[in-house]
Amino acid sequence: ASIRQILRRGWGAGAAAEGPDEVKELMFATSVVAFSRTAAHLLAGLAGCGTPSAGLLANPERKYFLRGAAAQQAQKAPAPAQGPGAAGTGNKKKKNRSKNSFAALAEDADAMADDASAKGFGPDTDPEVPKGAAAVILRHREMRALVRIALSELASVPEVETVSRALRGLLIWSVQLWNLIARGEDPASIAAGALPNKPPEVGELLHAAGDALRVLPAGVLQPMLKAVAKPVNVASLSSAAPAQPSGDAFVLSPCATLVTLVEQSWSTFTSPTWVHGKRTPSGLVLESTTPVMNVIWILIKLFRIQCFKLDLKPAFTHSYLCPPLGEAGQLLRGLPNTTEHDVQTVLNCILEEDWVADPQKVAVRVLLHEASPAFDAGRQGG
Repeated sequence: ASIRQILRRGWGAGAAAEGPDEVKELMFATSVVAFSRTAAHLLAGLAGCGTPSAGLLANPERKYFLRGAAAQQAQKAPAPAQGPGAAGTGNKKKKNRSKNSFAALAEDADAMADDASAKGFGPDTDPEVPKGAAAVILRHREMRALVRIALSELASVPEVETVSRALRGLLIWSVQLWNLIARGEDPASIAAGALPNKPPEVGELLHAAGDALRVLPAGVLQPMLKAVAKPVNVASLSSAAPAQPSGDAFVLSPCATLVTLVEQSWSTFTSPTWVHGKRTPSGLVLESTTPVMNVIWILIKLFRIQCFKLDLKPAFTHSYLCPPLGEAGQLLRGLPNTTEHDVQTVLNCILEEDWVADPQKVAVRVLLHEASPAFDAGRQGG
């Protein structure tokens, strides 16, 4: 809370009024930038940054798929064959792929796990559990909410390094929230009956996730989409009349020296780049792609487990099962230059895969690029 108050004082109206001469104002502006970067770095650490696997999502769905598939196959297994050659090794046939959707999905996961094991990583890799202050904060609902809100506000500050660190913090915050639920350590999991040091059952996980993940669309995804679709126009801040905050709103109204200090780098960060005569996404879009995709991926993981629990094939005809995913889809549809087809393409691209790979990243990056002002400016200029 103190960090947020200092940020509002530094980036708000009349912040440099106490030091009117140029030297003091420059010192003040430099201090605001330095503090913003440090605050973003600290808050990202409190969200769980700092370990090699901080961004690795737990994969409880695979365990549930395999368990469900094994039970179904055991029920349907034929009686042991009798007669000569029944247990022999000759004339082995390739095992038929199961027609059961979740059994087949489990077979895919097995094959994928074998390939991943050879590379040293895979869906069974257990993410490292945060330690120290991050572990305490993530388990405390009010404290982790304050960290999330502060990171969201920092993501709206027109300073490149601050925004990059804030976006990284929001990414890790979302991952660690999901991992906390997957381990059965969220307060809602414990209230649902999850036992300590034991992975939660499907019902326990769904109860905790349905409660804890409701904040992802409005509390994490929306601020990031807003930062991409409507990045701060720093030049207009210097000429605009000082704005007064309404309620708890974070209003930018920096002094002229602070505007001058960040304007050039911010303009470059939010503008498209040109490579061999082709327009490519801005730095802001590139930095936002993984955090945005990660929120969607977490909600789709939840949706797949919900479908598994009801023995349904994961398809968006059942999206009513996961209101946070539907809310995220609505936010994506509200982006500029975005159609229903664009959103469905991105969601289906992620739903159809067990791991996030380059095609999913490209799909999200294209969606964000076309929603950004850099896309329209480049199109008009071209």
